[in-house]
Amino acid sequence: MRTSLKRVLAAGGGAIAAAAAVAAGMYLNGAPPTPTVADIAYGPDPAQRLDVWRPQGKGPFPIVLTVHGGAFLFGGKRGHDGLKQDIAALLSNGIAVASTNYRMWGEARFPAAAGDVTTAIAALRRKARLLDIDPGRVALWGKSTGANLALLAGLSEGRALIGAERIEPVAAIVAMYPPVRFDAMDDQLRNSPCGTKAATHGAGDSPESMWLGSPVSKREDLVAAASPISYVSASSPPVLLQAGGADCTVPHEQSEMLADALRKVGGKVHLDIVPDAQHIDPVFDKPGNLANVVRFL
Repeated sequence: MRTSLKRVLAAGGGAIAAAAAVAAGMYLNGAPPTPTVADIAYGPDPAQRLDVWRPQGKGPFPIVLTVHGGAFLFGGKRGHDGLKQDIAALLSNGIAVASTNYRMWGEARFPAAAGDVTTAIAALRRKARLLDIDPGRVALWGKSTGANLALLAGLSEGRALIGAERIEPVAAIVAMYPPVRFDAMDDQLRNSPCGTKAATHGAGDSPESMWLGSPVSKREDLVAAASPISYVSASSPPVLLQAGGADCTVPHEQSEMLADALRKVGGKVHLDIVPDAQHIDPVFDKPGNLANVVRFL
C-alpha cells in the first residue's frame, strides 16, 4: 500500500497532496461545524458511518449526501476540502447535509464503496422521520473519486453492484471533476497540455487499478462496471457536471464523455468546464459557484 500511495502523490501533484493533507486533518479551508447528529451507523463495518447537519427551522428538509474523494484510498466524512463552505451554502438555503464514510480499497475492492453509498442513501430514508428530512428529496454531491461513487450509486440505483442495496431514484446528482471511464483517462491526458507524465491511471498500482483489484488495462469488464456511463438512461436523475479545463489528474474530457452519454439517451445534464481550474480547485467552492449548485438542486 505504501508504494501505491507514493505513486498517487507523485501522479496527482499538488491536488492529490492537498487531498492527503485534508485526510490527515489539516483542513485547507477550515474545519466543518459540529454535526447535528454524528456517526450514524448504516452498516456493521466501522467505516460505514455518516454525519448529518440540519438547518434551522421546521422540516422535513431536503438533504444532500456528500461523498468525499481521495483516490479510493484516503479522506473522510469531515475531512474533504471545501466541506465547510458547502455545508454553509446548503444550510443557509434550507437544505440538510449528510456526509458519509465508506470502505476504501485497503478494506474492500470494487464495488464495495459504491454499494456503501447506496446503503447510506437507504439508511437516511429509513431514518427520515427521526432526522426530520424528506425521504423523497435526497440528492448526491461528490468530488473526484467521490463523484464517481455518487454517480455510480445515483445512476445505477444499486443495480449490478454486488452487495449494494437497491434504492429508489435520487432527486439530483452533483459531480465535480469525476473519473467516469478509467481506461480513457491516460489517452486524454497525453493529448492535452498535461502530457505523458500525467498519464498514470493505467498502471497496475494506480488508484483505479487498486480499487478494481486488477490493472485497468486488463479488466475491461470491471472498467465498464465501474463507469457511470454504463448506467445512464432517459430516466436518470438530473446531473450537474463540473470540471476544470486545466485538470491534470482527472481530465475534463471525462465529464464531457458522461454528458454526451446522458444527452444521447435523453437524460437531463448540465456541464460546466471552468477553463483554468485544476483538480480540487478552490474556485468550485467559491460563493458564486456554490450558488449555481444550490440553484441546480
